[in-house]
Amino acid sequence: TTHMATITGQSEGAIVNIQVINSLGIDVMKTDINSSNGEFNYQMDMINLPQGVYTIKTTFGETILLKKLVKN
Repeated sequence: TTHMATITGQSEGAIVNIQVINSLGIDVMKTDINSSNGEFNYQMDMINLPQGVYTIKTTFGETILLKKLVKN
């Protein structure tokens, strides 16, 4: 069983902020990464998070992307 989540995309800026938010609306993980040439690829280790539904919030420039993640 893997506990890694891969976050990829294209950004408008150099800094990409990634947050993992639990079902209660609490930030449980947060990181800033640098994108190269407008693209980013980040491996997030979620082994220490309990099972549940999470929202992955990715922010760069004026853009906010939300994705649902279910950890079994």
